[in-house]
Amino acid sequence: MTAANAISNSGLSTAKQRQDIGYLRKLLNLDDDLYYEMLLNIYGVSSSKKLTLSQAKEFLNKLRDIGRNMGVFKSTRIHSFQKYKYNNWGQRENMATPKQLRMIEALWFKVSRQTNDTDRKNALNSFIQRIIGVQNIRFLKKTDINKLKKAMENMGGK
Repeated sequence: MTAANAISNSGLSTAKQRQDIGYLRKLLNLDDDLYYEMLLNIYGVSSSKKLTLSQAKEFLNKLRDIGRNMGVFKSTRIHSFQKYKYNNWGQRENMATPKQLRMIEALWFKVSRQTNDTDRKNALNSFIQRIIGVQNIRFLKKTDINKLKKAMENMGGK
């Protein structure tokens, strides 16, 4: 590939984006006709290789949304606001740290069967009530974390 070709292709979808599109296409069971119809009708292209970087990103988001709505895809991407979730609670004496609470939520995300955030949060609080005896994640103590972690690992979420 020449330098001129590399520059002209730099605005096209990346191999990683195309790989992700293929993965989601397979996960969603999109047949060839529907897949190519989507590409043609939405973006006016016949192949994911012809999508621009931004079109590929947008298409991936559309496929992820379809997957979430179908209940076959759970995003594991951590949004920036989630990196700091619980930080406003600060360091509370004998209580679980924000980092520990985020870890518990991440483990729960792996083992839970719920498909939306509200159901997942309610189920986690019910699980905490059953295992620890407190009604909400915010009431966890540092000493409760290992017990919850082991219970979730036993559910298959190492």
